[in-house]
Amino acid sequence: MRVSLLVILLLPLAVRADVVLSEGTNLSVDVAADGRIIFDLLGGLWLLPDASSQAQALSTGRLRVFEPRWSPDAERIAFTAERAGQAIIHVYDVDSEAIRSFESIRLAAADIAWHPDGTRLTFSSAVSAVEADIHEVDLVTGLTWRLTSLPGAETDPAWSDDGRSLVYVHRIEDEWSLKLRRFGEPDRALIVSEHPLSSPSWRPDGSLISYLKHDGEIRVHMLILSDPMLDRELVADSDIFDTPLAWRDRRNFIYAANGSIKRRDFSSWIPRNVPFRAEITREPVAAGAAPSRTLTSLNAPDKEWVLRVDRAYSGGTRGHQSSVDILIRGGSIAAVEPQRDRGTLPVIDLGDVTAVPGYIDAYAALPDAVDASLGPLLLSLGITTMASQHQDIDALNAVWSGSGTPGPRLLRFQSLDTFERGDEPWLVTIDADSDSESIREARRVGAALLADSWQTFLSVGASLVIGSQSSPASPAGRRYKDVELATQRGPFRFVSAMAGLATPGVAALASLRQAKLLKRYGENSPREAATLRPGSSQLVLGSLPNRFPPGLATIAELKAMTASGRPGHEVLDAAGRNAAEALGLAGQLGAIQAGAAADLVILAGDPLASEDALTSVVAVVRNGRFFSAVGLIDRAK
Repeated sequence: MRVSLLVILLLPLAVRADVVLSEGTNLSVDVAADGRIIFDLLGGLWLLPDASSQAQALSTGRLRVFEPRWSPDAERIAFTAERAGQAIIHVYDVDSEAIRSFESIRLAAADIAWHPDGTRLTFSSAVSAVEADIHEVDLVTGLTWRLTSLPGAETDPAWSDDGRSLVYVHRIEDEWSLKLRRFGEPDRALIVSEHPLSSPSWRPDGSLISYLKHDGEIRVHMLILSDPMLDRELVADSDIFDTPLAWRDRRNFIYAANGSIKRRDFSSWIPRNVPFRAEITREPVAAGAAPSRTLTSLNAPDKEWVLRVDRAYSGGTRGHQSSVDILIRGGSIAAVEPQRDRGTLPVIDLGDVTAVPGYIDAYAALPDAVDASLGPLLLSLGITTMASQHQDIDALNAVWSGSGTPGPRLLRFQSLDTFERGDEPWLVTIDADSDSESIREARRVGAALLADSWQTFLSVGASLVIGSQSSPASPAGRRYKDVELATQRGPFRFVSAMAGLATPGVAALASLRQAKLLKRYGENSPREAATLRPGSSQLVLGSLPNRFPPGLATIAELKAMTASGRPGHEVLDAAGRNAAEALGLAGQLGAIQAGAAADLVILAGDPLASEDALTSVVAVVRNGRFFSAVGLIDRAK
């Protein structure tokens, strides 16, 4: 699925202010025959009337919207919106503002197309297959059927204006082809490429098909359907966004590139920018740490001992302390000192290892059916704290804080829809339609506020935003003026939510001993990887959107952060210091210092020098108790 990545212009945050947007990253655009343009921005639908630069926000409620497409009669707009990690088709009626959703359809990619008769939508889905196929849905009855079933994946469908020809992208292994199905004829490949192809679109007269070719950079090509066919480059802007060309008529088309919407005449090589102004009002944002709260100690041991390591990393720096003794008393760290003789005090000397704060997953999913044996498995991966919605948090905490079946500390999070006066969650998820009074009450109890998109982040004043929906990264990895202004105002905290099937190193997680044991908790369906480029924003590790199995989801986020170019100290901070601060637990979690909880991960090697060390867990200290990783796995068995 192509994830819509957004660019914003932030004004000073001390007071309520209007935010004016004039650029966007990875805009998806479409144009109606009367010249009206629809595009996605800040997770919402924006309508740009012909000959006007003032964009109008359409009412889509709580939906995070991307890839809008006009119906042939320009009275409806089909778009994709994400709910619970799934891309769902929706249809918006322009006059009535009514929205119809097709919840039963699970999209494999965010590519939908109208059939010219206006009664059907064609889309790519893995409804009944491992690989994506092309399907259709009848908008009156809701019935669906499959149009293709080739080996490999079929995506990006597009109909000719007469409804007699369908073009789509077919991928099998490392070969892409543009395939054509004409009425009454077998499918045939028009072109075959070793480079990825995407986003085909028909010229209204049916004489050519435009498409995107990804060969280091994205270029718009046109395939002229002559005899013989001719393949020519049509658009060569430096940073073209992955969205189909939108043809207003046979001569004029629009596309998105370089942060802008562009218009071009077919006979001209020079495009013109289509200026837009999208205005929203933002509340003052509490960027940074949540209000400080006190962590309750549970079932801590009455013992004092020393953990001796060659290196310790506490966070907030690029380096670590060498030759360290960590004095642990009960469930807390009493002191961090240079190594010395400790007399009769018990010392566990692990030699050439690195102690780091226990990993905190600030936005995690646990399956409904969880028994106590999951705790040691999660702990063996280095995860000492998780924020979760699970209904049995109190009971699991009582068990997992002890020595018999240890596991991570669980902190409750919930959505604002379920929040009631008297609740005290550590994190609350909010959306654009969240109730203001409930938001104030959540703030009063000190909960961190996590927005699902920049649109929500700006409008309600959240403290965190899901990074995979908000990362300002264009296909060419560029930062436009709006992004530069935004990052200068930072740092802002992003929940990482980056990992996917294509994340480097993720495939190897299946070979871990824990992975085989975690299968009992269900097979999840990981999504495609998202991108969050290095910059001044601060990351907080959060794994719920990636849909990997519990525990593996957290480790996959560590892999994704290193794959994005984040150095080891930033990854450790995302899983430690930053996560603790975001939850209002600075100094209590995510640090190796006096007064902090004795939750530590012992890693083989140096995680600041080698990313592999981040997942090389030798042992874990949880609530002041020492456990070897191997012993934890045996306990889970």
